[in-house]
Amino acid sequence: MSNGLPFGKGSILGKELGDKAPQAAPGAKEKVSAYVTPDTMNRLRNTVVALQRLSLDDEDVDEPVSLSAYVEAATLARIRRDEREYNGGNPFPQRRQKNPLDHLDQDWHPQPSGLTDPGQIYWT
Repeated sequence: MSNGLPFGKGSILGKELGDKAPQAAPGAKEKVSAYVTPDTMNRLRNTVVALQRLSLDDEDVDEPVSLSAYVEAATLARIRRDEREYNGGNPFPQRRQKNPLDHLDQDWHPQPSGLTDPGQIYWT
């Protein structure tokens, strides 16, 4: 989408989030693994399909909602609520990273085959 969001400002989620929607870099997404009950997953899918059908009937809605956009918007809404309730409206502090390289730029590459130390990395 041209605005860098997983949904347009004219979409159902765009209307819901308004200018509070995050400005993500194009293509900057991470896959998240989470477990939910089959009933929750069924309700989630039913909701998204119903909203997609509604968006076809609503001329003010530019784009249909996707499952990913719906989950991201719901997650952000819960995060914001918890930040307000438990942390004075501020983001929670950065957690410690499990991988010590997680906080570094992603400009590193595995070693070229000519290097001798298998754990060595080099930076570009």
